[in-house]
Amino acid sequence: MKLLRLSVFLILIVPVVAAAQSKKIPVSVSHSGQDPVGQGVAFGLKEAIRASHSFTLVDDELVPKTDRIKVVMVSVDMNDQVDSAIAIALLLKGPKAVGGMGELFVTMGAWACGQKHIETCAKDMLVRSDRQIEPFRKIFWP
Repeated sequence: MKLLRLSVFLILIVPVVAAAQSKKIPVSVSHSGQDPVGQGVAFGLKEAIRASHSFTLVDDELVPKTDRIKVVMVSVDMNDQVDSAIAIALLLKGPKAVGGMGELFVTMGAWACGQKHIETCAKDMLVRSDRQIEPFRKIFWP
């Protein structure tokens, strides 16, 4: 009897869990820059996306026909300080974006991040990016 109840429970819960997971928005992250802080922030952003309940990290090259957010980061070392200047752009990419023919620019931002604040900087980028793409959720990921 316990096995039957467990089986019924699993049959009912698995589709719900799968549906909840499918609502995660795919995000790819690319980074250009040789500075350690910028590389650390890019890594931290990827880790924050992996831990997110709203997003899932994807490889941009492996999902060409999937609607996704593309984060493009560029960082430079500011020689006179311990900080790095980091610029990011958010793009919508995929079949629904511009008829699948390209990328749709959403927003851009700039940060000055220091070695001691890499994780905070990365999480702040994710939170601000989440706010910026909110209007597109119902169109791209209903």
